Amino acid sequence: MIRKYVNATGLIFLIFSLTSCLEKPADPQSETDQLFRPVLFTASANGATVTFNWVPIKGATYLLEVSSDTLLFTNELQAIPLGEVTGYTLGDLWSNRFYSARVTAVSKDKSIKDSGYQTVTFVTGTENIFYGIDPAKLTESSVVLNWAADKKVTEIRVFSGENPEQTVIPGTSEKETGSVVIKGLKPATSYSFRIYNGEKLRGTVQAVTRAAAGQ
Repeated sequence: MIRKYVNATGLIFLIFSLTSCLEKPADPQSETDQLFRPVLFTASANGATVTFNWVPIKGATYLLEVSSDTLLFTNELQAIPLGEVTGYTLGDLWSNRFYSARVTAVSKDKSIKDSGYQTVTFVTGTENIFYGIDPAKLTESSVVLNWAADKKVTEIRVFSGENPEQTVIPGTSEKETGSVVIKGLKPATSYSFRIYNGEKLRGTVQAVTRAAAGQ
């Protein structure tokens, strides 16, 4: 009789254990008073544009911060509040520049603390918003330059070798069309045209003017 009682008790314990194992595990986030950091935080640079991605956190929005330094977050700091997203693309950065970025999960529930920061570093590539020069629009003394009109620019600097020859300020209509005529060039001369937004270089294109008639 005693043996039967022990066996029955053991069977009940085994069934209870198996049932517990099959239950859906609790959400780990619900058992803490602070959100986890966004994991798999990555930065992929393409020219002067970078795309960030991360794994979403339940019940959170995000704050993304980007700076031009080594994890100091003091130089040219940009703080970008974001909603319930899993990625963000940021453009108009400096070409060939080292950057740091960090993201934190901001809790929607005031009783749960925001997460700590997840960080990443990256280096931008070389931006070039110029289009190729049409040979038909290149003469012995002028050239037509074209660029992506949706990009902000302030001036074009003309160089012969490393010597600055002139600075051209595009007008409103030229900025809207992304096209300007550079005049006053010398025949049969190699030129470099550099387009800027302030001091930020946004592209470079080269051309050799045609030789003067009779040469």
